[in-house]
Amino acid sequence: MKSKPLVYLLGFLVLCIWGVIVYRVFLSVREKGSDRLQLASTGKINKVPVPKLYPDTFKLLLNYPDPFTGALAKMPDTAGIKNLVGKTTVPGAAPVQAPDPVLQMKYLGFVADGRGNRRVAIMSYQGAEMMMHESDTLKGVKIMVIKKDGVLVRYHGKTTLIKTE
Repeated sequence: MKSKPLVYLLGFLVLCIWGVIVYRVFLSVREKGSDRLQLASTGKINKVPVPKLYPDTFKLLLNYPDPFTGALAKMPDTAGIKNLVGKTTVPGAAPVQAPDPVLQMKYLGFVADGRGNRRVAIMSYQGAEMMMHESDTLKGVKIMVIKKDGVLVRYHGKTTLIKTE
């Protein structure tokens, strides 16, 4: 390539091709919507009914026949214990008492109207948050007084203060 005019011509063509590519990229990014779809609102919405989901009602049977011999498979005793249902006794089993619901309650704060006369406590019980007024009851726990730093509750005649977390 000893001819300089041919090198200049090829360089000019490369610049032109790259210029067209860059121009088309910017044009496609900058284009405002002649090719874009516009959603027209007609005011009428078609509602599609959603099928009701029912819980599963089947059980898995584990007594499949052996595919090679055709005999029913015997289920192995995975616990390693023979039938001891009638032979075991628990000596002195105490009845299980329900946990104290006051210990499971948390006071998250309160919401008041503009004048501060009526307060609603935001309580958390077993992970569920709920709003409770004074004299509302949940699992036998009655809200007595809603304060800024805690709530006075009564459960089985015992008054307890649940403080803000």
